[in-house]
Amino acid sequence: MRRSLILAALLLGAGASARAQMEPGLGVGPNYPFGPAAVKPGTEVELTPMAVALSLAFDATTWYAVGVSTEAPAQDMAKLLLKGCYRLEILQLTLMAQRAGRKLPDLVEKRNQGDTLRKIATDLSTDYDRVYEDSEVLARAVDRSLETVSRIRVFTDEKKP
Repeated sequence: MRRSLILAALLLGAGASARAQMEPGLGVGPNYPFGPAAVKPGTEVELTPMAVALSLAFDATTWYAVGVSTEAPAQDMAKLLLKGCYRLEILQLTLMAQRAGRKLPDLVEKRNQGDTLRKIATDLSTDYDRVYEDSEVLARAVDRSLETVSRIRVFTDEKKP
């Protein structure tokens, strides 16, 4: 009986990978897709505290250089999170794109095709170990800003009180 409960808990939590990073706690609701969501280009997605915190990790100049919208980088981060990218993965890919003068969407596509982060860095002639160390520093900064951002309500036009 105990093993059955443990197995059931593991199976229920298996689909919560990237979504669990998007909000404090695991928020399973009617809009939770139980896997990577198909986000259509040009559609707006719900902003989460993690998406906003990630968007604050870099300045507008960096976002422009790597091909992310400077008007709404949090929207782009929310889409990446919904597609299954993790916080550290997004930070590493952004650093690689910045250092190699490439576009983040191109690197995300390579990652989605199965390339490892180390292989992508090697193809870009970028030191992956240095990227990893720098992304760890940025991840701690994202975690600190996440504490503040989590207390702020983000409204879209249709959700204003």
